Order: sequence, then structure tokens, then C-alpha cells
Amino acid sequence: AYQKVAKNLDKLENIYPSSTINSSRHIGATGNLGLDKIKKQIVPLESQVNSERIKLKSKIDKLIKI
Repeated sequence: AYQKVAKNLDKLENIYPSSTINSSRHIGATGNLGLDKIKKQIVPLESQVNSERIKLKSKIDKLIKI
């Protein structure tokens, strides 16, 4: 298949990657990775993770002092 394409490069029309990417809109496609949905799931967890990080640091600091 690659050899066939290579022999016919002059017959291919100009394809612009950005327009191809933007035309792929189904979920999971390069034009629709679902990042907004993922961000909505991550944002609420950020404060919980930060809280756990603070607790862990406190415990490590106490262990270091022993």
C-alpha cells in the first residue's frame, strides 16, 4: 500500500492536517478528545489531593524529627 501511494503522490490532493483533525468530531477522535469532560472530573479532586498531600507532608516532617 505504501509503495502504491509513493508512486502516485502527484495524484493526491493537498490535505491539511488541521482541517482533517477538526473534521473528526466523534468522542475520542483527535478533534474531540473529551478534555472538557475530563477537566470537570479532575477539578473537584484537586482540593482532596492537596489536602492529602498536606497531611502526608506533616507526617513525614514528624518522622524526620524523631
